[in-house]
Amino acid sequence: MPLITAALCVALAATACTNDDSNDSAKKTVPSATATPTPTPALTPAQAREAITNYSTTNNLARIKQNRALLDTIEGGPRYAMSLADLKQDEALPQADRKPYRLWSYDLSATDLYIPRLQNGQQRWFAAVTRAAASSSSPAS
Repeated sequence: MPLITAALCVALAATACTNDDSNDSAKKTVPSATATPTPTPALTPAQAREAITNYSTTNNLARIKQNRALLDTIEGGPRYAMSLADLKQDEALPQADRKPYRLWSYDLSATDLYIPRLQNGQQRWFAAVTRAAASSSSPAS
Protein backbone atom coordinates (compact mmCIF):
# COMPACT_ATOMS: atom_id res chain seq x y z
CA MET A 1 0.00 0.00 0.00
CA PRO A 2 2.78 2.51 0.75
CA LEU A 3 4.07 2.04 -2.80
CA ILE A 4 0.68 3.02 -4.27
CA THR A 5 0.50 6.06 -2.01
CA ALA A 6 3.99 7.17 -3.09
CA ALA A 7 3.11 6.70 -6.76
CA LEU A 8 -0.09 8.66 -6.32
CA CYS A 9 1.79 11.52 -4.61
CA VAL A 10 4.35 11.63 -7.45
CA ALA A 11 1.55 11.69 -10.04
CA LEU A 12 -0.26 14.53 -8.27
CA ALA A 13 2.95 16.52 -7.90
CA ALA A 14 3.75 16.09 -11.60
CA THR A 15 0.31 17.26 -12.72
CA ALA A 16 0.43 20.26 -10.36
CA CYS A 17 3.53 21.54 -12.17
CA THR A 18 1.81 21.59 -15.57
CA ASN A 19 -1.20 23.79 -14.86
CA ASP A 20 -2.34 26.60 -17.19
CA ASP A 21 -0.27 29.23 -15.34
CA SER A 22 2.92 27.82 -16.83
CA ASN A 23 1.55 27.86 -20.39
CA ASP A 24 3.12 30.74 -22.38
CA SER A 25 0.00 31.34 -24.50
CA ALA A 26 -2.10 31.73 -21.36
CA LYS A 27 0.32 34.34 -20.03
CA LYS A 28 0.10 36.37 -23.25
CA THR A 29 -3.69 36.67 -23.13
CA VAL A 30 -3.86 37.97 -19.57
CA PRO A 31 -4.24 41.75 -19.70
CA SER A 32 -1.71 43.72 -17.74
CA ALA A 33 -1.69 47.30 -16.54
CA THR A 34 1.46 48.07 -18.54
CA ALA A 35 0.01 46.76 -21.83
CA THR A 36 -1.92 49.98 -22.62
CA PRO A 37 -0.90 51.32 -26.02
CA THR A 38 1.15 54.50 -26.06
CA PRO A 39 -0.51 57.33 -27.99
CA THR A 40 1.38 58.23 -31.15
CA PRO A 41 1.49 61.53 -33.06
CA ALA A 42 -1.29 61.88 -35.63
CA LEU A 43 1.33 62.57 -38.30
CA THR A 44 4.84 63.93 -38.63
CA PRO A 45 5.60 67.66 -38.95
CA ALA A 46 6.73 67.01 -42.55
CA GLN A 47 3.38 65.36 -43.36
CA ALA A 48 1.52 68.29 -41.79
CA ARG A 49 3.52 70.82 -43.87
CA GLU A 50 2.83 68.73 -46.98
CA ALA A 51 -0.91 68.77 -46.21
CA ILE A 52 -0.85 72.56 -45.80
CA THR A 53 1.01 73.02 -49.08
CA ASN A 54 -1.37 70.63 -50.85
CA TYR A 55 -4.35 72.57 -49.50
CA SER A 56 -3.13 75.97 -50.74
CA THR A 57 -2.03 74.60 -54.13
CA THR A 58 -5.31 72.78 -54.73
CA ASN A 59 -7.33 75.74 -53.46
CA ASN A 60 -5.56 78.11 -55.86
CA LEU A 61 -6.13 75.77 -58.82
CA ALA A 62 -9.80 75.22 -57.95
CA ARG A 63 -10.42 78.96 -57.65
CA ILE A 64 -8.61 79.85 -60.87
CA LYS A 65 -10.61 77.23 -62.77
CA GLN A 66 -13.74 77.82 -60.66
CA ASN A 67 -13.85 74.06 -60.21
CA ARG A 68 -16.27 73.22 -57.42
CA ALA A 69 -15.54 69.48 -57.56
CA LEU A 70 -11.82 70.10 -57.02
CA LEU A 71 -12.56 72.50 -54.18
CA ASP A 72 -14.76 69.82 -52.60
CA THR A 73 -11.71 67.51 -52.34
CA ILE A 74 -10.01 69.80 -49.81
CA GLU A 75 -12.83 71.67 -48.08
CA GLY A 76 -16.02 70.71 -46.35
CA GLY A 77 -18.76 72.08 -44.15
CA PRO A 78 -18.95 75.83 -43.54
CA ARG A 79 -15.55 76.52 -45.18
CA TYR A 80 -16.73 74.88 -48.42
CA ALA A 81 -20.04 76.80 -48.30
CA MET A 82 -18.13 80.09 -47.92
CA SER A 83 -15.87 79.24 -50.85
CA LEU A 84 -18.88 78.40 -53.03
CA ALA A 85 -20.45 81.74 -52.08
CA ASP A 86 -17.25 83.51 -53.15
CA LEU A 87 -17.34 81.74 -56.52
CA LYS A 88 -21.04 82.57 -57.03
CA GLN A 89 -20.44 86.21 -56.13
CA ASP A 90 -17.56 86.45 -58.59
CA GLU A 91 -19.58 84.79 -61.37
CA ALA A 92 -22.44 87.25 -60.82
CA LEU A 93 -20.22 90.22 -61.60
CA PRO A 94 -19.74 91.43 -65.16
CA GLN A 95 -16.42 90.24 -66.58
CA ALA A 96 -15.03 93.80 -66.53
CA ASP A 97 -15.70 94.12 -62.79
CA ARG A 98 -14.04 90.85 -61.79
CA LYS A 99 -10.66 91.15 -60.13
CA PRO A 100 -8.05 88.59 -61.15
CA TYR A 101 -7.54 85.88 -58.57
CA ARG A 102 -4.35 86.34 -56.53
CA LEU A 103 -2.46 83.14 -55.77
CA TRP A 104 -1.59 82.63 -52.13
CA SER A 105 0.22 80.19 -49.89
CA TYR A 106 1.09 79.79 -46.24
CA ASP A 107 4.52 80.82 -45.01
CA LEU A 108 5.57 77.50 -43.50
CA SER A 109 8.58 79.10 -41.80
CA ALA A 110 6.14 81.26 -39.79
CA THR A 111 3.77 78.38 -38.98
CA ASP A 112 3.48 76.61 -35.64
CA LEU A 113 2.15 73.07 -35.78
CA TYR A 114 0.08 71.43 -33.06
CA ILE A 115 0.00 67.68 -33.59
CA PRO A 116 -1.91 65.63 -31.01
CA ARG A 117 -0.99 62.16 -29.84
CA LEU A 118 -3.84 59.78 -30.65
CA GLN A 119 -4.91 56.30 -29.66
CA ASN A 120 -5.55 53.74 -32.40
CA GLY A 121 -8.88 54.37 -34.10
CA GLN A 122 -9.08 58.08 -33.33
CA GLN A 123 -9.54 60.47 -36.24
CA ARG A 124 -6.26 62.07 -37.32
CA TRP A 125 -6.05 65.85 -37.21
CA PHE A 126 -3.66 68.69 -36.55
CA ALA A 127 -3.78 72.44 -36.15
CA ALA A 128 -1.52 75.09 -37.61
CA VAL A 129 -1.12 78.75 -36.70
CA THR A 130 0.53 81.03 -39.23
CA ARG A 131 1.86 84.38 -38.19
CA ALA A 132 1.46 87.14 -40.76
CA ALA A 133 4.63 88.99 -41.63
CA ALA A 134 4.61 92.62 -40.53
CA SER A 135 4.45 94.92 -43.52
CA SER A 136 6.03 98.36 -43.57
CA SER A 137 2.72 99.95 -44.61
CA SER A 138 0.77 98.65 -41.61
CA PRO A 139 -0.01 101.16 -38.89
CA ALA A 140 1.83 100.83 -35.60
CA SER A 141 -0.24 99.65 -32.68
